[in-house]
Amino acid sequence: MLFVWSLAGSVPILVIEDEYDLAQIYSFALQIAGRIVEIQQNGLAAWQRLQQVVPAAVVLDLHLPGLDGPEIFRRMRQDGKLRDVPVVIVTADPPLAQEVFAEAQRLGAMPPAGIFSKPLELERLIQWGRGLG
Repeated sequence: MLFVWSLAGSVPILVIEDEYDLAQIYSFALQIAGRIVEIQQNGLAAWQRLQQVVPAAVVLDLHLPGLDGPEIFRRMRQDGKLRDVPVVIVTADPPLAQEVFAEAQRLGAMPPAGIFSKPLELERLIQWGRGLG
């Protein structure tokens, strides 16, 4: 499912989260930060979208239907146009997030810009959104 709020010429942050309510909350927090947001709730659909657009940043859940978050992150870091896109991982599985971080370091790829544990303090996401270039 895809929801887009856009302004002409703006590059959205892509929120990849399968839980509808959480996706909406993250979107709202990032909009408070002044960001444009696009939501994808399926990993495979998100990857297909990433082949069409280079987002300003990605908020990534790790446990997704279709294609899991670690594989999306891995593919992004191997893709020339996506490898430098900032990714923040939001997860209820911190050990898996640490594995993703460690793998990025082993491969010499840019690691996640942050790992936020669920339940997420929205102020933290708002501040991250405001801090993007």
